[in-house]
Amino acid sequence: MKNKFDSMYLIAPKNTALHSPCTEVWDIDEEVREFIPYLIRTMRREDGVGITANQVGINKAVIVTNIPGDHIRIYINPALKETWGMDVESKEGCLTFPGKLLTAQRKRHAKVHALNLKGEQFIVDTSSDVYPPKVSLFLSVCLQHEMDHINGRDMRCYM
Repeated sequence: MKNKFDSMYLIAPKNTALHSPCTEVWDIDEEVREFIPYLIRTMRREDGVGITANQVGINKAVIVTNIPGDHIRIYINPALKETWGMDVESKEGCLTFPGKLLTAQRKRHAKVHALNLKGEQFIVDTSSDVYPPKVSLFLSVCLQHEMDHINGRDMRCYM
């Protein structure tokens, strides 16, 4: 049986879905639970380490990350609570702009609050001893990048 998310694909950079803030997920219902595996599959197919729902045209505040040295994480209604530490010039890939590197100034650490698929709140603090330094930095940069997408920031400003 064909699922409506079977044909999920990355949308074009000019699509308005990428340029306005995502809406909050009020109910982690069957539809949300259904599209997240397809979001993960799209991220993997495109060889990404992070993806947001609006990158595939779904206006929901959902991020998925798959940082080497960490596990796949699903962030529903993520909120970037704090960034701190040394400024880092980051060369970032972006699924919206395949084959191009974006240059951004990011902070060394980030703290994000979000919900998991069960609706439970969790916190990722990249300064935690849980993460080796390289994983911590990569995760911090990825989260800041994906939050830009969630907030509708035009990633072309980094080009």
